[in-house]
Amino acid sequence: MKLGSNFVTKIDKFLSSWRSAEDPARGEYSFAIDTHGYPQLLLKRGNITRFRAGSWNGIKFVSNSRSVSISNEFVLNSKEVYYQFGIQRSVHSRLTLSPSGDL
Repeated sequence: MKLGSNFVTKIDKFLSSWRSAEDPARGEYSFAIDTHGYPQLLLKRGNITRFRAGSWNGIKFVSNSRSVSISNEFVLNSKEVYYQFGIQRSVHSRLTLSPSGDL
């Protein structure tokens, strides 16, 4: 999975919630990298930040202290910024954002 912004193509990759469990239209919540200042992962409801993952320290996001077997990659350069992660075990997984904002 890859979340981020390409500054050249102007394409943003982020998660958004559905409006409801039955309606797949874009809902109130989004999970994306905020590119204003030093990049951080943000969970937002509209324009209000509900969760901030903190800044990247080269290994993990500072406020994310749980130890999980995932591979992390954070890239910040003149062309793009993105965070990409993958599970290191042979398991199927997916990250979803519910209509109520649960990640």
